[in-house]
Amino acid sequence: RLGGETPKALVDLFGRSMLRRSAEALAACAEVNSRIVVAPEGFERIAGDEVQGTGKLRAVVKGGATRQDSVREGLARTTDRDVVVLVHDAARPFIEASVVARVLEGVRTHGAAIPVVGLS
Repeated sequence: RLGGETPKALVDLFGRSMLRRSAEALAACAEVNSRIVVAPEGFERIAGDEVQGTGKLRAVVKGGATRQDSVREGLARTTDRDVVVLVHDAARPFIEASVVARVLEGVRTHGAAIPVVGLS
């Protein structure tokens, strides 16, 4: 729907890609211990370059043909020590660390959570 040759997550928004903006927000959340970036096939290196220096990066892996396949590829890189796993779509680049923290609190309290942000 966005069109173009560049994957949506790598599109620049005011000087930073959507992927980098998402990576920075997740890394800024103290409760997040590590991140796995799933990138479209052939864009793994570029995605890795985009998140370089944002911290807490465990791996950059090749995604699949569908969103479900890509989530599966990311989950395959988790370990037994990963108690909670969050799935975030970099096409939603304006997530804030405080929202991530509230989602994690919801998981601890209720076993699962999704973020909902009111319109202002």
